[in-house]
Amino acid sequence: MSDNLTLEQALQLWRDTEEVKNLKAEYCYLADGIPSLDVNKPRQIDCDQFANLFAEDAVFYTSAGEVVEGKDRIREHCRSFQVFPLALHIIATPQIKVDGDKAVGKWHGIVPLITAVDKVAALMVVRYEDHFVRTKDGWKIKSIKSERYFSSPLDQGWAKVRFMAERRD
Repeated sequence: MSDNLTLEQALQLWRDTEEVKNLKAEYCYLADGIPSLDVNKPRQIDCDQFANLFAEDAVFYTSAGEVVEGKDRIREHCRSFQVFPLALHIIATPQIKVDGDKAVGKWHGIVPLITAVDKVAALMVVRYEDHFVRTKDGWKIKSIKSERYFSSPLDQGWAKVRFMAERRD
């Protein structure tokens, strides 16, 4: 942060940074949805609310290498999250840089989960780089890109199995 900011500018920068952090937190809560108590049933996610976090022309780069463009396609992509009975996004190490009506956020994501088909307890760790834009409706996600460090079954760990196969049959 620049030492040359007025008190009003510093306060606005702080507010914008906090709003971006809260938007990312809302992303995590909505992506996780309500876990199923039965591992043979999907969790419930409100994909309309999830999609509303994004700008109309947003781009979602998945850790599996897919590119999902536009709010409507992101809504549809969200439905694929539900096949996992449980996922819990835990976000750490935020680095937020606000520049006027745009911002960039970098974080680590730690995601304990139960796999869709084999019902394996697993842990996935990713690095996010997200871009945000201020709109008439407040801050929105312009793009999300995640890079997987590992996705490993808990009983074997990431030293033995760094990237487990994910089946969504």
